Amino acid sequence: MTKRLGVILGCVGWLGLAGAALAQGPPPRKNFTVGTIVAAPGARASGFLEVPKGSDPGTRIPVTLIHGAKPGPVLALIAGTHGYEYSPVVAMQRFPAKVDPQELAGTVIVVHVANMPSFLGRTIYYSPVDG
Repeated sequence: MTKRLGVILGCVGWLGLAGAALAQGPPPRKNFTVGTIVAAPGARASGFLEVPKGSDPGTRIPVTLIHGAKPGPVLALIAGTHGYEYSPVVAMQRFPAKVDPQELAGTVIVVHVANMPSFLGRTIYYSPVDG
């Protein structure tokens, strides 16, 4: 057998394996997990990331996962890093209801308020935790 024929037969064999894999369909989508929040494919889930007490009192960060029914990229949208930035927080509260996870390709992680102590303390330039 010539080298060229061996390459051709090897490619045909690989295509046969790929065709068999495609005939079985894509592998099932797995759940998407962030902390203790778990979203099944084609669904949304909300909860809190618990930041444990350390040298500060700890906090909870509200998060929503929108896990598309179809595979695709992951996008994180983060609001509330500063205490007086209300517009992004309101936008992230409204956004998840606008996305249909059954139609979505990929996953969206929505962090509603990233800096809860600053948001609750209504501080702009410093965190009430460290002054």
